[in-house]
Parts: sequence; structure tokens; C-alpha cells
Amino acid sequence: MPNQNAEELIKLKKLKSPFVTLKDGESFEGLIMTIKTVITKGYNGDDDDVLQIKFQINIPEVGLVDKKFENGSNSFLEAFANSGSDIGDIIKIGRTGEKFETKYSIEIIKKAETSEDVANNLPGDKIPPAPAPAPVETPTTEAPLPEDPK
Repeated sequence: MPNQNAEELIKLKKLKSPFVTLKDGESFEGLIMTIKTVITKGYNGDDDDVLQIKFQINIPEVGLVDKKFENGSNSFLEAFANSGSDIGDIIKIGRTGEKFETKYSIEIIKKAETSEDVANNLPGDKIPPAPAPAPVETPTTEAPLPEDPK
């Protein structure tokens, strides 16, 4: 039976981490905010190019949070490239297998098809359109008509 204190600490660390990690059989859904290539230290200590995707994820315990997912494996890169996913899309990433048997699946939940969709999907303060100006009434002054001399 796992140690409950250790299990709680693992859960807390996962919540606080700026990164998403997936074990065999796990998945997550998130809104893609940025995609870029970064260099990190690989398992053997050498520099490794990985794809870093910044997501906004809804975590029930804390609400909406920004998290990064980094992966440079061929399995992930091929799945991501073939998925057609891009900034503004809401996707689900799943993982099955371990080590050399690891496979990733990517499903687009909501595709941002226009730049307006991207803007609407991305989080942040939405700036409401300015209200229409109120109609301005121009005061009219009428000069009195001259009296009719009779």
C-alpha cells in the first residue's frame, strides 16, 4: 500500500509544477497558447531540442493554470505534426506505453479556424468593444420672427 503522505506530496508537487507530465495511460486537455523549440538537457546530459507547448489547463483543485509540455521524442513529434494542431486549438494529449514503447495520441477538441477564433479561445482579459456614442442633441435656437406690421 502506498504511503499516503508521499502520495499527497506527489499530487501537490504536480499541481505546483510549471510542467505537465504524463505517465502510461494518462492524458490531459488544454488550450495551446504558444509553440516553440527549446534546448534542454537530455537524460544523458547532452543538449536536446524539444518542442515546448504552453497550455492553459483547467485543474479542478486550482482552476485555470498555465503549464508547459516539453517533448522531443519522434513518437510525440510525429503525432503532433500529423494532428494539425496549432496555437488557439484546444487539444487532448494522451500517452500509452513506457520507454521505447511510448506512443502519444493527439485529438483536436476545438479547432481555431480563424484569427478571431484564436483570439476568442486564448485566455486573458477580453476588451469589450467601445459603446456606441450617445446621440448628441444639438440645441436649436430660433430667432423670433419679426412682427408683421399691419
